Amino acid sequence: MKRNDLKEIKTLEINDLRLKIKEAKNKLAEIIMEKSESTKGAKNVKVFFIKRKDIAQMMTVLKQKEMLVELGLKDRSHLGGGHKESKV
Repeated sequence: MKRNDLKEIKTLEINDLRLKIKEAKNKLAEIIMEKSESTKGAKNVKVFFIKRKDIAQMMTVLKQKEMLVELGLKDRSHLGGGHKESKV
């Protein structure tokens, strides 16, 4: 997943993110079915691993968002290490 795509994923709402994950899993299933039906093994294997990594990244973002909601911090757009204003 490209950096811009990951930034876009992070801006999605939880339900939209779940839908995107479901679509990616369906695409992965199609890739698996194509692999079993064709002889283009090398190319499909690479795409398979890329899709799995993309799904894992989306699921990580989803888990982070769910944890924020659970903690009541839904309005925060980032995790940890926020920039604090220094009081002088």
